[in-house]
Amino acid sequence: MLLTLALTSLAQASDVATTKKFGIGVASGPTGIAATGKFYLTDKAGISGYIGTSGWYHGFRANFEMEFYEIESWDFGRLDLYWDVGVDLGLWTWGVSTGLVGVGGGVGIELQFEKVPASVFVDAGLGIYPVNAYDTIGPKAGFGLIAPRGAAGGRWYF
Repeated sequence: MLLTLALTSLAQASDVATTKKFGIGVASGPTGIAATGKFYLTDKAGISGYIGTSGWYHGFRANFEMEFYEIESWDFGRLDLYWDVGVDLGLWTWGVSTGLVGVGGGVGIELQFEKVPASVFVDAGLGIYPVNAYDTIGPKAGFGLIAPRGAAGGRWYF
């Protein structure tokens, strides 16, 4: 059945962000490995989410993403730049269990394939975590933690 689905997808152009608006996949980032999903609200904007663990850090992230520049388009796919902004929630379980709540944003690059309903992406940015109960890292004078924020992965669209 999966082979039939894959071969059918190869026979036609990808409809990512138009008729195939929901994608699921895997990504890496602060949690090590995460499940990811994205739902396109328009052909250029969507909401993405990540949930995962590294064993000692467990995290959830929700983003609003919007494509703002098409770098190049080829027969096999289209390469776009996008920006994102979102909310991060985390739980440290190394030593003592403590929480992390913050906001962040950044920019990314995504390749949407033409012959299959899939994409791969990489993004990077900064997160600001005013609620950082894990006081052995970051500034300790009530300023929370400022840390890199990013992900790399891929999604298959349905």
